[in-house]
Amino acid sequence: VTLVSPDDNAVIGLSQEFSFFSADNLAKTITCSIYIDGIEYRTDIEAPNMAIVTIPSADLEEGEHAWEVRCIDPAGWIGISAARVYDLDKTPPAIVMKSPENNSIIADSTELEFEVTDNYGLASILFVRDGNETEVEADFTVDVSDWPDGPSEFAVKAEDPVGNQAEQ
Repeated sequence: VTLVSPDDNAVIGLSQEFSFFSADNLAKTITCSIYIDGIEYRTDIEAPNMAIVTIPSADLEEGEHAWEVRCIDPAGWIGISAARVYDLDKTPPAIVMKSPENNSIIADSTELEFEVTDNYGLASILFVRDGNETEVEADFTVDVSDWPDGPSEFAVKAEDPVGNQAEQ
């Protein structure tokens, strides 16, 4: 039994899938179970010989987990994969407008200040105004001097490496 993904020590999200394959010298199909943290997670998985099988990731507590696959062929021979460790990341990025306060009346000399953080890192951060998206860094400011007078709406969108998203 060979684990394909996620890699050992990977950070994954709930959209990630577990994948593995099993090989047997005679059996066309092998029955497998996935264990997470030593507890049976999925059972009776039909695994065709040498075919990659994918299973949705487990919605567990965020943090580090270990997984392995155990398979049995029709003759009763059991194969067990090596164990791999992964970190489950379910937390979306945090977006903070540091200044000014929301719904403030500001001068054209005021800069909007933002900070975007995530517990496992950031993949992309976008500042959106009037349908225009601009890629920005985790700590950034926006110059409003060329904005017209009156109300303005804008958003910050952030995504981490495993697809967790936030918008403010």
